[in-house]
Amino acid sequence: IKTKYEKRRQQSSRLEEENHKFFTNERINLDSSSIIFNSWDKKKNIKFPKEMTPELAEEIGVHLGDGCLSFNKKYFSVKTNKIEESYMFGFLFPLYKKLYNLDLKLMGLESVVGFEVYSKAFFDFKNKILQIPYGEKVHRIEVPKVVLDSRNKDVYRAFIRGIFDTDGCVYMPPSKRKYSVITFTIKSEKLIKQMKDMLIKLGFIPYVGRWVINLNGPLML
Repeated sequence: IKTKYEKRRQQSSRLEEENHKFFTNERINLDSSSIIFNSWDKKKNIKFPKEMTPELAEEIGVHLGDGCLSFNKKYFSVKTNKIEESYMFGFLFPLYKKLYNLDLKLMGLESVVGFEVYSKAFFDFKNKILQIPYGEKVHRIEVPKVVLDSRNKDVYRAFIRGIFDTDGCVYMPPSKRKYSVITFTIKSEKLIKQMKDMLIKLGFIPYVGRWVINLNGPLML
């Protein structure tokens, strides 16, 4: 008799095998030649990625989770809980330096830490090239086309990891010892639907609620 774990393992393997041909590793070029750099952008020597990479995909996931893009101020920020200050210094700051040549400074507020970037060129790259909407994110955010069109496992994984970095957690329900739950909380039905499809293509078995995606049990962990 097959155990529940074995059945789920076979289901996961079957999903991954069924979607094997989907991942064709398309090269997604990012043409930023139309972006105009102002004097501040030139002084800071900002640069932009020329193609989609796992690092850029993870940064996009972080943006959709904890980022803010303002049209009026040509402003971008990422703010997160104070307990994640080491994550800011140890991971995000080096990532933004590598991707955009940005030297960031930590902004400490009463309950959050983060950083701010005022740059029209950076705003235009985010909005026009990556097609990330500005303003209110609730119910509006979705997986950018440049991520989806890559059909690249590493890019998909990195994007999901970026969402998890900001809107995910792992916990163990008190009623179930040694039973882990990975959960994403996202207020966008379209993004949830797209992430569900991405996870399935990667061989995961997601449970989807109205605003959550859960990956349940030790196999999914």
